[in-house]
Amino acid sequence: MANLIKMDLYRLLRSKLFWILNGVVLFLSVAFTVLGFVISNIFKNAEGVTYSAEVKFSSLLSSPIEQIFLILVMISAVSFMYADIANGYIKNIAGQLTNKGNTVISKFIVIGIHNFAFMFFGFLGNTLSEFCIRKVVFDSMIAYGLATFVIKWLLLMSMSSLVLFFSTGLKNKTVASVIGVLFSSGLLALVYMGLNVGIANVFKTDKFDISSYMPDQLFGNTMATTLNATAFNAIIVSLVVSGVFLFFTVKIFNNSDVK
Repeated sequence: MANLIKMDLYRLLRSKLFWILNGVVLFLSVAFTVLGFVISNIFKNAEGVTYSAEVKFSSLLSSPIEQIFLILVMISAVSFMYADIANGYIKNIAGQLTNKGNTVISKFIVIGIHNFAFMFFGFLGNTLSEFCIRKVVFDSMIAYGLATFVIKWLLLMSMSSLVLFFSTGLKNKTVASVIGVLFSSGLLALVYMGLNVGIANVFKTDKFDISSYMPDQLFGNTMATTLNATAFNAIIVSLVVSGVFLFFTVKIFNNSDVK
């Protein structure tokens, strides 16, 4: 397993797309922060337009990357997950293993490093630009901000497990890409609203909200102010989703022919 992880990590670090998209996230994180500052100054005399003179470091930790940038994360992830299948050398690797499913676990572990890198570069871009624009306050909530960073990483891993299922388990790059974009763009919020209406009509209750159990929605809603029920729910959802889809991906990959 250790050799598999080293091989996959080497493959990831040699990927030009991985570094290019990380660079794009870094640039856009800086650009978005600066653009927000410029716009606020242009309209600073307009009613309701304010821009604080300082920002808490905990808030930067709790929002390391804009959700729309997750599209780039998923594009990079799908490319990495499917590369060995597309190029055919997965057959040489899996053929030497007693348990082919170890290749799936190895990919999932390395994708954890992949996702952390994107979140780190997003955080780095936000933080560096904020230091140049306004005062960054190292407040007492940094531990909560760091915890939220980890929770969002877990949620991103659960979304990645879905992409891994389709790209490696079912060997379908197109579907994996579509699923990744849908989850990372937040467009599924409209679908969840429709499902909530349907559930309310069938079960005569409006207390159930399916979006509270969807990793893409929880990614944007988890806050750093306190480790509340939403945060714990996010942890449980991310672990369950990751565990279920990783299990089925390994099972399907073990039972399928490697070509």
